[in-house]
Amino acid sequence: MEKKIIYGNDNFGYALIDTSEETPEFSAPVLMPGMKSSTIEVEENSTKIHADNTTFAIITGEKVRTCEATVTYIPESYYTNCLGYKANTNGMLTDTGTKKPHCFFFTTNELNAVTGEETQTLHYVYDVTAKEPNLETSTVEDEIEAADLVISYESKRSDFVKDTDGKLVGYARITRTEENKTWFDTFKTKVLLPTDEVAGAGG
Repeated sequence: MEKKIIYGNDNFGYALIDTSEETPEFSAPVLMPGMKSSTIEVEENSTKIHADNTTFAIITGEKVRTCEATVTYIPESYYTNCLGYKANTNGMLTDTGTKKPHCFFFTTNELNAVTGEETQTLHYVYDVTAKEPNLETSTVEDEIEAADLVISYESKRSDFVKDTDGKLVGYARITRTEENKTWFDTFKTKVLLPTDEVAGAGG
């Protein structure tokens, strides 16, 4: 029986959704150093239908994910690309821009408590809109502490990312293996998709 411990956050980044063509596609990924933690909460409502004094059927609703990423720094490009800011000619940022939908991704590590084997898993949320983090600061005392910036995300199913059955996808994850490592390791240069063909990988 597998016993795995999940730990760590790394390789946090995003990719804009380019809708300039008839078929949307992802722009090149952009990595954002400084991720401290992540949270993905899943809500799934269900409706019970009663008949004959019993529960006749349960209709399960669509999964809704709300996500958070805690970082120590947000680059200007993320403010202008994803948080609705505009870069003015004198360098000042104003909140008069347009938020752009994008995907975000990050990796976690897993440790098999039985074998000691370590693996890496890549997580994608394919279509999100980001909410600007609150900024909390305090006076400098004996030690300087970096502010935690929490980016909140509202997600939905992608309009164009599909699985191999043709179903639209909101979230996906893939663990790095010997068989898929060449493909897996390209995630910093392109967004990996469920329909990508991977040589030697079973499915």
